[in-house]
Amino acid sequence: IGRPKVSVAAEYVRAHTLKAAVESIRATVDRPFLDELSSTFVPIDLAVLCFDRPPGLSYTLATDVMWEHAIPCIHGGTLCRSGFYGPLFSTSHGSPVPHAFDLIPEDGIISFQSLPETVAFPPYNTVIGAHLAAEAIHFLAGAYELVDFHSRRVVDFSRHESRRVGPRAS
Repeated sequence: IGRPKVSVAAEYVRAHTLKAAVESIRATVDRPFLDELSSTFVPIDLAVLCFDRPPGLSYTLATDVMWEHAIPCIHGGTLCRSGFYGPLFSTSHGSPVPHAFDLIPEDGIISFQSLPETVAFPPYNTVIGAHLAAEAIHFLAGAYELVDFHSRRVVDFSRHESRRVGPRAS
């Protein structure tokens, strides 16, 4: 409380993983920033994208830029009663292109527009974060058979439902 999440997360990783190279950056997400980021910090083994606001634009833009720079990435997020994560986009592992996925599936159970609240329920953040971390760790460890490169997991906590959503048809 009262401290930027990126600073707290970086401190945690540094305290628990001695060999981790962590750079926390608190910035507005736009195209020039992402292009500079992806060319300054090279090589980037994996980008885990977790944005507060605006989620749709930030995820779409960041994922597209990472794809263009051939940087593997995964994103996820939560709302009040729902969340999502994946797929892990990797040009070298046969992922569909990021823009083949709608952030909010037309028939999906997530709707940014229908939820007026702007705060997510913390235990739900933890559930989605744990799944994101598992995908990232499996990828970085080379356990590719445990990584989903082809679908997004969509979770509705109020209905106790989750399902995989694949890319939309072209």
